[in-house]
Amino acid sequence: MNKKGFTLIELLAVIVILAVIGVIVIPMMMSTINSSRSNALKASALNIVSAAENYCAKMQAEGNIITAHNYNIDETTASELNFSYNKGLKGLVSITSACKVAIEVNDGSNCALKKSDADEFTISNDVSNCNGDNVKISTEE
Repeated sequence: MNKKGFTLIELLAVIVILAVIGVIVIPMMMSTINSSRSNALKASALNIVSAAENYCAKMQAEGNIITAHNYNIDETTASELNFSYNKGLKGLVSITSACKVAIEVNDGSNCALKKSDADEFTISNDVSNCNGDNVKISTEE
């Protein structure tokens, strides 16, 4: 009699092999996903900073007096500063009277911070203190 099929041992061996592959691949995939999220957050923050700098330059070119201002990152600010708003972002962008821009923004899993005197962003996965307090400026500057 010719039986076709797999034995229990063969099926268990395949399951073990798939589990080992899963243990190796899943952390690599998660690392790639987290890296992509932080790169997207950095790109969004860079876009907002660029828009704020352009807004400030435009105001100066029109002869307006620049006053220090804090902007919550929302649809209203996106419209005023002219950047594309991502609904998943929360934070604050600050513009000094000297047109220096600072930003602290988070997407729920990462935090991007750039102070007005810094050239680079700091990206961290600690969003507990990422609410804009690190870049908020006195508007009486």
